[in-house]
Amino acid sequence: MVTTREVRTLTEDVRRWFKDRAWCAEHGIPWRAGYLYEGEPGSGKTSHARSLAVELDLPIHVFDLATMNNEDLRSSWMRMSSDAPCMALIEDIDRVFDGDVNVAPQSGLLTSSGLTFNALLNAIDGIERHDGVLLVVTTNNLHKVDPALRDRRGRIDGVVHFGRLDRAGRVVL
Repeated sequence: MVTTREVRTLTEDVRRWFKDRAWCAEHGIPWRAGYLYEGEPGSGKTSHARSLAVELDLPIHVFDLATMNNEDLRSSWMRMSSDAPCMALIEDIDRVFDGDVNVAPQSGLLTSSGLTFNALLNAIDGIERHDGVLLVVTTNNLHKVDPALRDRRGRIDGVVHFGRLDRAGRVVL
């Protein structure tokens, strides 16, 4: 059920992050947060992200990494950051990267040479600071997510398991 303690704690953490903008600025700390939602399809990962964005009145920027190359991602991330505070949503990262290897089928377009894992890491947590970005990454298979993303505070501040939703869980969500 989505009302697990872990998911409730995540929700409270995001609410607290959203209220900490002035404190972060006062202390010179980047005002950003990142979470990795993992669980089987239909467990409420995307619905939870959407409900947080609606509650906090955050525009959602969805990144379809399978169709992007390095420059596409960099440009899109820069445009998104000018819309902060906002949510960056990367769904099903395990369908694009297995570890640090891009496994998404290439589109065959002459302009696309695919996306590298380093470009993704640099967009999320590179030299340029992007305050006000709430990053939500979803996966159906946690073991396919590279530790450089999964285990790095500042990129991903928490990994949250979403279990199978029963009827009561769907109603709460």
